[in-house]
Amino acid sequence: MAAKSVKATDTTPPAPKRKVGSFADDRLKYLFESARLGTMRGASDFLDIAREEAGRLVVDLEPFDPVLLINKLDQDIRSLPWSNRVQFRDETGLLEGQLLVGGSRDRFRQCILNLLENAAKYSGESDPIDLVTSVDENRFLLSVIDRGPGIPADEQQKIFLPFYRSVKVSADVPGTGIGLAVVKLLMRRMGGDVDVIDHSQPGACIRLSLGIIGSSPSRPSDATAVIGKP
Repeated sequence: MAAKSVKATDTTPPAPKRKVGSFADDRLKYLFESARLGTMRGASDFLDIAREEAGRLVVDLEPFDPVLLINKLDQDIRSLPWSNRVQFRDETGLLEGQLLVGGSRDRFRQCILNLLENAAKYSGESDPIDLVTSVDENRFLLSVIDRGPGIPADEQQKIFLPFYRSVKVSADVPGTGIGLAVVKLLMRRMGGDVDVIDHSQPGACIRLSLGIIGSSPSRPSDATAVIGKP
């Protein structure tokens, strides 16, 4: 009598379903949006998020002079379409060589550019953008202030989440919701922070802060504002 065949049972567990809105989905959205805009500007931001997700993000820390950085930044942004809208204002009274902060010069510069680009995107084409530097006890502060619609209180933390875009933002405004998330990530890695600051003027004010680790004994209160001057 012929032996009865036994059907093998597959005991392999089913592959987990990918959640809607996962990093993989958002990554594709980012790439499609970059292609639609005809630019890969911000690709380094995306790579930073991807490396962070993989536990491979490295931020090299080295003390630097933020006043020198801002003075050079004024020249660096001149080729950008919104550069003539940026108004530099120094409230530190410090000159180059009088202050050192902890962090990464290149990464701090990346954060500033992200904030300026974000401000340019969400405000009118001719509206000014203020870049204000100040010192509060042992922290160096840099604020970017625009004249846009502002940030609702219930979204002031959400805007720093990867790929978050407010439902109140017009679809005509280009963007992927990644720039501010990278700012938050990098500032935390440098021992600093980024916050939305309430202020009386229309628009949004986002402030970066880094710890001061060294300074000149003299901080001339009557020094001319040199930040933003070539």
